[in-house]
Amino acid sequence: MSITYQAAQDAILGIAKAAIDANANSILGYAPDVRYSGVPKNTPPDMSKLWIRLTTTVVKDNQAALANANSKQLYEANGFFIAELYCPRNVAGSKDAHGTPLAEAIRTAFRNGASSGEIWFTDMVIHDLPETAENYPIQVSAMFNYRTITP
Repeated sequence: MSITYQAAQDAILGIAKAAIDANANSILGYAPDVRYSGVPKNTPPDMSKLWIRLTTTVVKDNQAALANANSKQLYEANGFFIAELYCPRNVAGSKDAHGTPLAEAIRTAFRNGASSGEIWFTDMVIHDLPETAENYPIQVSAMFNYRTITP
């Protein structure tokens, strides 16, 4: 099996977005502002509501096999996905009643894996990060692995 970088990134971010869409209204009572690394928005996030930033990063992309009969090589990409949930400090229960259950829903989505079977996920973790003046950040991370055949 083989998948391109763009298709893998779209699938990974799609898994997170689907988990957010499926769970946010029942947990938060609204759809949170979801931001993507490298996609600018003209307005800052509303600090009175939970908001989320999604990121993927390929850490290494190594050759996994010699060229086949068609002179195509197999590469294996390894990286990580991060969802950062920013729970507002000025809202009672924003972290424990809202942020943590939504973080668990995102983590569970990655435990279930990619529907195509072309991306493998391991090491799903929820981290409570140090609080800031404006929020209680929670980070959900997952390691991923996929293979690409050169065109």
